Amino acid sequence: MGTHIAELNRKQKGPNHPRWKGGRIITPLGYIAICRPGHPRASIARRYVLEHLLVMEQQIGRPVRRDEIVHHINGNKQDNRIENLELMSKAEHDRIHALLTDRAGLMRRRRAQRRSRS
Repeated sequence: MGTHIAELNRKQKGPNHPRWKGGRIITPLGYIAICRPGHPRASIARRYVLEHLLVMEQQIGRPVRRDEIVHHINGNKQDNRIENLELMSKAEHDRIHALLTDRAGLMRRRRAQRRSRS
């Protein structure tokens, strides 16, 4: 009997599958992905697209190009409100993250210096 149920589950996909959770998943990197089979940017078994890409595509009225990055302004990978997203080149995105990394390192060094003085 268990084999029969497992076989049925394998044949059922999407909303018909008993473990369907609405087509939204959280990726291992913490992004929200939406089930969109056939989308040109679909990954994760060629069925899921990162939600922030879909939100930006809807806003700009065209697909996000491969050389463009959708940046989360507040750093929260799951905050996909359009006001938190910014479309930019990979070079711009790398520059922003380099500045953020440098600033975080500077703050850590300053805290360590303050601790060593006390």
